[in-house]
Amino acid sequence: RSRSERTPKDMSDIAASSLGKETAPVITRLSQLRSQMTRWFLVDGLSRVLWLLIGLCLLDLAIDWPIRMDKPQRVVMMALICAALAWLIWRRLVRPLSVHVSDDALCLQVEKGNKQLSEGLISALQFARMPDVASRGMSPVLVRQTVIYGTQAARNVDFGGVLDAKEFRLNLLLLLIALATIVGCGIGVFKNDNLGIWFNRNVMLGEMLWPQKTYLVVKRVENGRVKFPRGEDWTQVVEVREDSEVVPEMVYIDFRQSRGRSVQSMKKTAERQFETIFTNVIEEFEFRARGGDAVSPWIQVELVETPAVEELHLQVTPPKYTGEKVLDLPPGKGPYFVLKGSSLKLTGKANKPLAEANLIIEGKKHPLDLAQTTEFSGQIAPKELLAGQYVIDLHDTEKLTSRRPTAFGLRPRVDREPRVRSRLIGVSGMVVPRVRIPINTRITDDYGVTSVEVKYLW
Repeated sequence: RSRSERTPKDMSDIAASSLGKETAPVITRLSQLRSQMTRWFLVDGLSRVLWLLIGLCLLDLAIDWPIRMDKPQRVVMMALICAALAWLIWRRLVRPLSVHVSDDALCLQVEKGNKQLSEGLISALQFARMPDVASRGMSPVLVRQTVIYGTQAARNVDFGGVLDAKEFRLNLLLLLIALATIVGCGIGVFKNDNLGIWFNRNVMLGEMLWPQKTYLVVKRVENGRVKFPRGEDWTQVVEVREDSEVVPEMVYIDFRQSRGRSVQSMKKTAERQFETIFTNVIEEFEFRARGGDAVSPWIQVELVETPAVEELHLQVTPPKYTGEKVLDLPPGKGPYFVLKGSSLKLTGKANKPLAEANLIIEGKKHPLDLAQTTEFSGQIAPKELLAGQYVIDLHDTEKLTSRRPTAFGLRPRVDREPRVRSRLIGVSGMVVPRVRIPINTRITDDYGVTSVEVKYLW
């Protein structure tokens, strides 16, 4: 249409389109300012977080080295460090970077630092977004002039000046130094013994020890636990390692979660060995060994049952000449009387899985066969079956042995010699040569007679 035929609405649309083009460079510069703000907060937050991490790690090292914290204390320290870092990350990184700053808010900050704009920039942006200024009672010409004035006034303004460039450079320098420090410490973990020990103890929660003059080894400890037989006495051994420079004169046991004494001294039984006896242990507790400058980790006592015989069956096979059948010996009714030449078969069941079972006969060990880890059996040949005490010695998979082993006794059963009664029939002691002598003989025996001979001497 010709210019004279255009309506006021058409004029307004043309004005809005051209005003948007006028403010496009400003929008681009505001977007760049928003990116600069993101970098500013990112550098500022990272530098603070990394330096806090370095400071807390140094504090942790300074505490753990002289005190030698146990594992629960190190876990608490690591949790506190992580909590402090999480709080600072939220405050300095997550919260600032998650906020979307509008163009109007950025314009106000730019105008705040550049008083000569006198609200011209914000006015230009707001007027440029209005779709129909004529219907609002505004002069399109005046609005256009306002937009052009605001955008031209902002051409020579440095939007980035609203950010503290000096502080940004300082934070960037601190960030680079912190990164270099962390990288250097990371290399030192593999090359420096002390940093490696700290990393193992406080990050990996391992059990490496700081350099010291005395090193203690608590025997029979596995995964921080030691198993005691319930209700029994237990002898605990602590040894001083060969690489220790100083062997202490005394080693002490510290107790935790125990109703008894809190400290107990150990008896020195060898040059590098100490022992103490825990009597009648009926409840679980924790303890650690302490001597010289060495302190062992806390050790949990776990009570377990000692291996014991639940079922026992004894069968005696008498010698063949007796004609007797296999005899079942009643349990717990010993001592048992058996004939010489008999054999013994033993079967039984334990209360827990076994690693080894033996039958000890007068101090001599006879290994027993294991079946299904809890059942045991054995055969004693006639030559090995002796009169005396028989002890069943059990060892379980937890390296515990039966404290009150099952025992039974065997005694010899006398097989009396045959009894003979003999007399002459009708003759005296005086006979002629080549005579037949009639003899009447009665022979008795417990198990029967197999042969009879008459021996004579002129």
